[in-house]
Amino acid sequence: MVNFVQNDRAFEIVTDTEQALVPVWKEVLQITQPIAPGTDFFELGGDSMTMVMLEFRIQEEFGVRLPPGAILEAPTLSDLAAMIDSEKSSLSQ
Repeated sequence: MVNFVQNDRAFEIVTDTEQALVPVWKEVLQITQPIAPGTDFFELGGDSMTMVMLEFRIQEEFGVRLPPGAILEAPTLSDLAAMIDSEKSSLSQ
């Protein structure tokens, strides 16, 4: 588990998918700052172009294709990681 402090509050990366998603976000957004589970992709500078890039990288990294608009529905790291896990489990059934 990785701990981050953001706005004087501690946040904990709790799942393997969250942990694996952090460097993907940093790459797509071209940032180096810590990312907590409750961090919103769009508040970090994400836009429609970086959203498409993130969807592509998620498909490469996790082997799942998210439905259109998935990042709009799940803009935080933890929500997006949960969506990825859900998609992965539905593929394995």
